[in-house]
Amino acid sequence: MTELIPATMRLIHNEIVQNFRVIFSLFICLLSPVILSTITRRRRCLPLPPGPKSYPFMRYSFGPYQWRQMEEITKEYGPVSSVKLGNNNLLVIVGRVEPALALLEGRSSIYCDRPQLEMAGNIMSGGLRTLCLPYGDRWKRFRRVLHSQLDTKAATSYQSIQERASRQMILDIVERPKDFTEALTRYAASVIIKITYGKLTPIHHGDAEVVKVIKTLSRFTRATRIGAHSVDRFPWLRHIPGWVAQGRKWHQEELDLFSSQVDGVRSEMNIPGKRDSCFTSYMLERQKEFSLSDNEAAYLAGSLFGAGSDTTSAALAVVIFAAASHPSEVKKVQDELESVVGNGRMPTFDDYPELPWVSAFVSETFRWRPVSAAGFMHATVKDDVYEGHFIPAGSWVIGNHWSIHRDESVFPEPEKFDLTRWLTIDEESGKTVLRPDMRHFAYGFGRRRCAGVTIADRSMFINTANLLWSFDIKNKTDSEGNSIELDTMGKSQSGFVCLDGLDSDTFEHGLYSI
Repeated sequence: MTELIPATMRLIHNEIVQNFRVIFSLFICLLSPVILSTITRRRRCLPLPPGPKSYPFMRYSFGPYQWRQMEEITKEYGPVSSVKLGNNNLLVIVGRVEPALALLEGRSSIYCDRPQLEMAGNIMSGGLRTLCLPYGDRWKRFRRVLHSQLDTKAATSYQSIQERASRQMILDIVERPKDFTEALTRYAASVIIKITYGKLTPIHHGDAEVVKVIKTLSRFTRATRIGAHSVDRFPWLRHIPGWVAQGRKWHQEELDLFSSQVDGVRSEMNIPGKRDSCFTSYMLERQKEFSLSDNEAAYLAGSLFGAGSDTTSAALAVVIFAAASHPSEVKKVQDELESVVGNGRMPTFDDYPELPWVSAFVSETFRWRPVSAAGFMHATVKDDVYEGHFIPAGSWVIGNHWSIHRDESVFPEPEKFDLTRWLTIDEESGKTVLRPDMRHFAYGFGRRRCAGVTIADRSMFINTANLLWSFDIKNKTDSEGNSIELDTMGKSQSGFVCLDGLDSDTFEHGLYSI
């Protein structure tokens, strides 16, 4: 009998412990929603980032120079501000380096989505354009394909294409210096159409397919501007017959164009001498592996071609404007080119380690006049809090490149075009080298950063080196000999920039012998 007492006590003890665990687990399950709800309520009680006041029927609107408006808001309300847009969406404006790194990169998993732009993303692009895709399965599949063909290893294989096209660009400018923007367009189109579609025939800026792509891209760019279309403010308008008919027509034109280009690769990819191996042939060979429909494949390749051709030519135009506006900085680069390269040949990618001033010129150009001045909007996938301010899920968030590159804590005297901000002296070698702690943000942020950044960087390097090696670039003068000031934010300034060859012998011995 005495032996049964301890056994009974142990049984009772175990039963109590087991019941306590069950009760405690139930208690936690019941309490968790209350705790989470309390935390959420407390978060929602926090103020939104500060910004201009808006009223139910008077929301904030942007003019044509949105990035400058955002900079004024940043100056008045701080590095993270917000405005209520006409569609009742909250737009959070990130205008300085520290919050850009903290939010758009450090918390990229929260800020990795895209706003659903009805006209640009859904109607004109059919929900297929990489830039506009929401964060999800399709975006991940697209990004996987892009990374496989645009990473550093793949980019190295494209260097010979870029070098040849860059030399041709210089020849085009020598022949028609007043029309240098056409030469820039030809360079960009030649490189990206070779990479994307493997075309072997020479490309001219006036080729029908190039003109069509540039036309569709220009339409798309206009459609992405905040408040550009009524359907973005009132999405229900898409259900009214005729309201978005033009947008759907544009989408069909785009789809037909992109599909015809992919079909051309599909029909010729196995015929020797017709096409080089390219992004599209790689994608088509693995179409099932990547689970791509024909329309997805067409838009994936088309988006790459469109983005690569437009942004590169625009960035090179800014390089020329920067050179014309800052001759003293150009002289530093040309002295380096004279020392490293000389007059007997043109710069190559092999010269990259010895040309830090060229790289600094590229970085400062991107900072001084970013091609996408406002940047492209992100969206939050869940609630967040930053510096005591509540940023709700679904907020539109923009890292304003213009403002961020004018952050005086990182870029002192931001209006000054200063190459030395990117350079330092290596203690061991005593050579001038690029500062590893400095970067620009022209390629975007976090998971949404440009997938082709390495190829783009190399295009900018080789073309900047060749342009400054080949030409003295200066402002035109008026009838009295006074320099005509450049409007560097204009779309085309061909008539206000003069490109003179440094030395005719340079072209004879260096350029034409290649």
